[in-house]
Amino acid sequence: MFVDETGSKERRVKRLALMDQDGANVRYLTKGADLVLTPRFSPSTQEITYMEFGQGDPRVYLFNIETGQREIVGNFPGMSFSPRFSPDGQRIIMSLQQGGNSNLFVMDLRSKSTTRLTDTPAIDTSPSYSPDGARICFESDRGGKPQIYCDAGHRRRRAAHLVRRGQLFDAGLVAARRLHRLHQAGRRTVRDRHHEDRRFGRTHPDLGLPQ
Repeated sequence: MFVDETGSKERRVKRLALMDQDGANVRYLTKGADLVLTPRFSPSTQEITYMEFGQGDPRVYLFNIETGQREIVGNFPGMSFSPRFSPDGQRIIMSLQQGGNSNLFVMDLRSKSTTRLTDTPAIDTSPSYSPDGARICFESDRGGKPQIYCDAGHRRRRAAHLVRRGQLFDAGLVAARRLHRLHQAGRRTVRDRHHEDRRFGRTHPDLGLPQ
């Protein structure tokens, strides 16, 4: 599954296309009237999910390859983008824009119920499940610049529990805060030793504050 581009730079047309692994049997699934991006196969059925720029905001769609039918994944206000299937093919995780930020949501395709996974004044996007479906990695600028966040391996059970509850364990932020606390504690310890040595006339040429 890929996006086929044709036409000049001023009149570029993007269509969803499907071909065999050796490049044979190319099929075009859309006509190119609207811009399409980020197609992803379902691991369990002959469906794909993708983002399409139509007349309004970008929307996430489901497309059945066998029947040619398509449907919008939720009628959300604002734009929805960066869709991916869960490993069992029963859920889609995506980004939804709300105001000036975007958060991660997951939709159960059977019940159509939606669960919010992140809630930050940042841009969280490009989510992806781990192969067992217990963890999620995504890109976010919550730390001031785009970085990848996911749960840490030694907290896997806790993270899986939080994901199942519709919450997301952000180990990247936890690790950063823990490192900051240790660094501050180390600076205080060295500073106290430095003042004590000066008070009692002790000198240590190699003693200094951590950078």
